[in-house]
Amino acid sequence: MPHLKIHKGDTSLEKIMTYHIDPIRYPLSPALENIKNRWSEVLSLRLSYHSPQEIVNILVDTFKISTAQAYIDLKNSEILYGNVLSSDKKGKRAILYEYAHKFYQRAMQAKDLKAQSKALELMAKFGGIDDIENMEFNPQKLENNPIQIKVPKEIQKKLIQMLGTGSVDLNTIDVTDIDYEELTTQHDDQ
Repeated sequence: MPHLKIHKGDTSLEKIMTYHIDPIRYPLSPALENIKNRWSEVLSLRLSYHSPQEIVNILVDTFKISTAQAYIDLKNSEILYGNVLSSDKKGKRAILYEYAHKFYQRAMQAKDLKAQSKALELMAKFGGIDDIENMEFNPQKLENNPIQIKVPKEIQKKLIQMLGTGSVDLNTIDVTDIDYEELTTQHDDQ
């Protein structure tokens, strides 16, 4: 773990980040604890799909802070905890998994087996369990794709000669007239 050091001029964001890395060595003052609680509230509200404007209004009413401070808290919370509603697929999956889990709990209370089954399917989907199974099996690796090699006529003659005699002098081939195509490898983006 890197050695952390808090300086006198550090911002509240830097101090709270440091606290999250090592809360024993870097405890927060009551004022910073209050700020951290506001940022945690922002995260909680974002997870509940509140809009930024709704969050600002709630912060102003609940914590009795200015609108400008509420917007700063919203921005700093997203820096610290990440924007859970951005296009980040993992964040959305985590939120949907939690909703599926709540759905499962309600289905258990109602003793609804069909709803329980559906909730378990959703939890497996959003928990990534089915992704792991799909990653383990790649049917494309099992396909027998024919490999085609195009060779100019002069090279074909030399290859036929090599197959007949077992050796060929490739130094006698004029390589300046041979057309070629540069191939690049494609990486799988998974």
